[in-house]
Amino acid sequence: MRLAELRVNRSGIYRLTYEALLAARIDASGVRPSELALTNHGAAVPIRVVSADTFWLGSYIEFIGDALDTIYTDTNVYTLWLDPASAQRIAEDVTPPNPDVQPPSYYMETALVNRPLRYSFSAPGADPWYDTPMLAYRSSPKTWNYTVNLDNVAPGVSTLAVGLFGATNFASAPDHHVAVKFNATPVADEWFDGAEALPITADLATGSVLEGTNTLTVEQPADLASDVSYDKISLDRWSVTYPRAFVARQGGLSFTADRAGVPGDGATQRQCGGLSRG
Repeated sequence: MRLAELRVNRSGIYRLTYEALLAARIDASGVRPSELALTNHGAAVPIRVVSADTFWLGSYIEFIGDALDTIYTDTNVYTLWLDPASAQRIAEDVTPPNPDVQPPSYYMETALVNRPLRYSFSAPGADPWYDTPMLAYRSSPKTWNYTVNLDNVAPGVSTLAVGLFGATNFASAPDHHVAVKFNATPVADEWFDGAEALPITADLATGSVLEGTNTLTVEQPADLASDVSYDKISLDRWSVTYPRAFVARQGGLSFTADRAGVPGDGATQRQCGGLSRG
């Protein structure tokens, strides 16, 4: 028996309470905890159930919810069932952390700027949406600036990734020239040809990434061959991966760790929203 559909658009640990179900007019009173099961796209999802002999006031389930990352939606739908055969539980590890292990002071956060503002049927890859068309006529350089706000920046090496692609293909090769700066520091200078993709990845030294506003600069030098009248390229998306202190953002913190003993500050579970009746 299907009880409810749960809509998740931010990845994290979710808590679904008896009271939240009741507020959505879903009465789970009297349900045995062993009967509760959660699925996603037909596959069983492990959950943690905190309850007495029956589901009642103060009872809740917890699960790890993953948002989608598609060009159509970020919302993933989980289904809550009364189905003992599909019920899976999260294994609990009660082993205490090793006191001799020094926990890290930061994790690597990726700030992605992906604005689907334009559409191109000739864009390389599976995603036809991109950010900015860039056009510079020969001997008339153009400069484009973009900003991203970063918080709780910790010391360490960061990585800049910029996705560009060509929009013209002249007889002369190469017919595109681009220079990239981050916070006014040059990080790349590339020539490329035709309608191909140009992924740029560059390490950023400690101190290059700033707390608050950071600026990506894309320059078209326009120093083209005599038979190339203009340079047309497109910015798809860009990102900065940087060391960030373990400070919760809007009550949550998402990161990847390879060992226990990772500190945190103010992180909480997400309350499950987007409930609908089964």
